[in-house]
Amino acid sequence: MTIKEHILDIPDFPSVGITYRDVSPILHNADAFRFAIDSLYFKVAEWKIDIVVGIEPRGIIFAAPLAMRLGVPMAEAKKFPSVHPHDVAGMEYAMEMGTNRIEIIRNAIRPGSNVLIVDDLLATGVTAKASADLVMQMGGNVIGFAFVADINYYDGLELLKEIAPVVHIYDC
Repeated sequence: MTIKEHILDIPDFPSVGITYRDVSPILHNADAFRFAIDSLYFKVAEWKIDIVVGIEPRGIIFAAPLAMRLGVPMAEAKKFPSVHPHDVAGMEYAMEMGTNRIEIIRNAIRPGSNVLIVDDLLATGVTAKASADLVMQMGGNVIGFAFVADINYYDGLELLKEIAPVVHIYDC
């Protein structure tokens, strides 16, 4: 099995000239989803990971079973902050067209924790970098990044590999 056959390319979305990579076909096939989680697991299993941080929205879908397989807890890096009862740490970060905010529940990251950051796709890397910056601001150590796929059109890998190792299971 390959992951490639389960990533759908949608041309000219959200605008002309852009190809959207849709990972939902992986989720629609239990064998493909299991294969993706197992493949990520085998790439990071030897790393000393204390907590997995999944980037909202789709990174959480892959981070949760990966954390469970690794036997460690998981936290959410929320790109769409909302009012909730928890104390959060957050930061603004620049994107291609404006700014965004990333938040993590403050007590989810213990100082000195070794953190793996997970998302579905690596494109520009700015959200993963902002998540890493926030984890480090909270006292955690970013020991790696794991993605289902790397969209090689962008320089996300270059941005992130200065922080920690980057793994993925498919090149788009």
